[in-house]
Amino acid sequence: VLTAEKFNLVDAAGQELAQLGMGKRGPELALYNSDGEPQVLLEAGPRPTLTLYGAGHVSAALSVKELGPSLTLAGADGKTSAELSIESSNPSLNLFDAAGNLAVWLTVQDSNPLLSLKDPNGYDTDIGSTQLITLPTGEIQQTSAASIVMFGKDKKHPVIWEAPR
Repeated sequence: VLTAEKFNLVDAAGQELAQLGMGKRGPELALYNSDGEPQVLLEAGPRPTLTLYGAGHVSAALSVKELGPSLTLAGADGKTSAELSIESSNPSLNLFDAAGNLAVWLTVQDSNPLLSLKDPNGYDTDIGSTQLITLPTGEIQQTSAASIVMFGKDKKHPVIWEAPR
């Protein structure tokens, strides 16, 4: 029996290519390329995660979060990304722009489908089942999957167009 806090795997030249040890959240296995850059990180513990690196940043991550599994993919710029997740039995796909802002959200929540499009100027459009709140009364209206609602930046009059009316 061999016991240690960390094991390093090195090549013939002494370059570290892998490490098995204890991380902040539990056991970790890290694999490096010949330049010493991380390529793969496998983390065990309460929220296991598999992270793949490319071009010096996270390219893909598969993780188990508190409410369900998640797959995140990042573009070559390391900023543009997509996330596919299932939270509390509600699947969703999130697409983010280069600034990290949510641009597209496709989801099914409690059997209600929704496609939400957002731009950096504060406008968004919901296609499908969404909730509308009547400001003076606070009444909530659930639209059908056959609806389109366009929202503006003005919080006093947020709906600028909707169909059906």
